[in-house]
Amino acid sequence: MKNKLKIITSIFCILLMAATLASCAKKEKLPSPAVTTPEISFEERLSALAPYTPPEELERYWGGAVGEFIPSDDYGRVYPYIGQVQEISQDEDSYYEDKDYWYTGSLLYGFVDEKGRIICDPVYKEAELLTYENKNAYIMHKIAYPQGIVYDEGITWIIDEQYSVISAYGSFAGIYEDVYTGDFFNRKSYEYIAVKKDGLWGAIDYDGTEILPCQYFNAPLFSEGLAAVFENSNFEHNYGTYNYSLDTYYYINPDGDNVLGPFLGPSHFPRLDILAFSHGRALSFDSDFYGFIDTYGNLVIPKIYTNNIYDTDGTKGYHENSLAIVCIMEEDGYGFNFNDALWGLIDVNGKYIVPLRKATSVIQEGDYYSFYYDNRESYESSEKEIFNYTDGKITIINEKSKETLNAWHGRCLDGDIFITDSGIINIKTNEVYYNGEIPPFSHEAVFQLDDGRSCIIGYKYGSNAPKFGVMDKNGPILDFEYDALKWVGGYFCAAQGDHGGLLRPDGTWFVKVKFEKLD
Repeated sequence: MKNKLKIITSIFCILLMAATLASCAKKEKLPSPAVTTPEISFEERLSALAPYTPPEELERYWGGAVGEFIPSDDYGRVYPYIGQVQEISQDEDSYYEDKDYWYTGSLLYGFVDEKGRIICDPVYKEAELLTYENKNAYIMHKIAYPQGIVYDEGITWIIDEQYSVISAYGSFAGIYEDVYTGDFFNRKSYEYIAVKKDGLWGAIDYDGTEILPCQYFNAPLFSEGLAAVFENSNFEHNYGTYNYSLDTYYYINPDGDNVLGPFLGPSHFPRLDILAFSHGRALSFDSDFYGFIDTYGNLVIPKIYTNNIYDTDGTKGYHENSLAIVCIMEEDGYGFNFNDALWGLIDVNGKYIVPLRKATSVIQEGDYYSFYYDNRESYESSEKEIFNYTDGKITIINEKSKETLNAWHGRCLDGDIFITDSGIINIKTNEVYYNGEIPPFSHEAVFQLDDGRSCIIGYKYGSNAPKFGVMDKNGPILDFEYDALKWVGGYFCAAQGDHGGLLRPDGTWFVKVKFEKLD
């Protein structure tokens, strides 16, 4: 009987194996199904993200509260984050309906290390990253009044400001009276960082090493190994009477040696930031006129152009693409005649790339130049021509016209792609990349994500306050739902509702903290 059962069991196993093999053979003969990836909208991607639950308290590198950045070689890369907000009490006539509305200037920044541990509590009111080649340093602005101050009666004056230079890897933190970062529309990093102590300027490198002691009356801005500085005795003499026309300046090297000069400054207030060298050329003035010198101090382009520093973006020397905007104006009994000004573009040898033509201003954005033709008396809408300079060739994008690209904002998103009132378009081909609702954009610089995409932070107004988002050429990549966004060194410092922190480019939080209620 046992032998029969063994035989039956063996036969059953053999039949089962045969059936399995046959089934497999049939499956192998079936064609593989086509793999398709369903299109997922931006909103669906957002809703698919797992909700973030912040821990009860973020881990700290240090045990207690830290009101200053303490340098350490052990942090790795460090990042600023938004960690607190100061309440603003609005009056009844406020534009915003929400009387407790806070604005981005009331946010406070702290620091975390690359593991997300707090190494400095939120005590800074501004955060900026200076970058030169592969060097990076944060410039943090701190105010002296305590956290929790409420602006509900008049104006509270800030009396003790500090600027900290913090290396990107946290190994240096220096405190200064001021740090030069350029004006609001022209942020630029130089070879060294200009810092101010006891009312005078010097320079450090991006790791905090002192290059020049603080002994100059102006910020030494090094470009191509040289920086323009005032002759201190002359500047001190004239400063009290606001007579800047006779101020002389020299070019120094990183050792502080005078290597070029002296030169006379422009007749207007001498903004020495416009005297930086670029492509071996720097502006050189003779009263109301200017030309260009080389790095040996030789005048290589004569002083025939008119100093128009307060009227346009001109008189700033050579751009990265090796062109300079120039202007010639005639004098009348009241000074220079702006209505008959002639504008053009020259190369480093003084050759005209765009010949002089009558215009009222020239605005540059990247490799694009808009020549505007305003009626200064009636202030009618501008006619303009747009030129592009690429690979040593100048191309006209549109003829002189009021209609073509009249709504062009002049904010370059990437290469030939610009933001206009009608969408994001290629201004060479008129191809529309995105024609959805375009909010008014802030003046944040265009930046690049790690994958190479060029993006811009913009905002649009809701019922009470602006909401910030991020766009590339195809439209939003971060929807307009944040109360604050600032791109600083690979992450967004972000605020949303009653939370702040550090946002990854994909919209997930790296660090998220809840704002404390301030009385």
